Amino acid sequence: MLRFTFSPDGSLPKHAPAKYPDVLESNGSFTITVDGRVFFTEPSFPIYEFLSQANEWMNGGRVPDSMEYASLETDENPLICFRRTVDDTFCLESPWAAFKCDSTFSFKEICKAVRELNDRMH
Repeated sequence: MLRFTFSPDGSLPKHAPAKYPDVLESNGSFTITVDGRVFFTEPSFPIYEFLSQANEWMNGGRVPDSMEYASLETDENPLICFRRTVDDTFCLESPWAAFKCDSTFSFKEICKAVRELNDRMH
């Protein structure tokens, strides 16, 4: 199971910012867990930058190609990647990964995790 969690450093804006540099201003602790194991964690993560890119990727209407989240906050990009496999599932990669993730995820599973994070943000 894939899960994203976020704890803000302070208060969040009433509406999610959609453009730079505003998407970089709401930071906090972000964690990706896979089957209960912490795959990725960052204590000062620009959550709206990630959500902006993830939502754009999800809203293509079909199973898209890989999603590569590139942040202006680091030179190690893509920071989080859902790489499409030959069987139309996605593997999870990051240069900051705590372990090599052997699990794959359907597009639907990733969308569910992103939507749940979106819901918790408001």
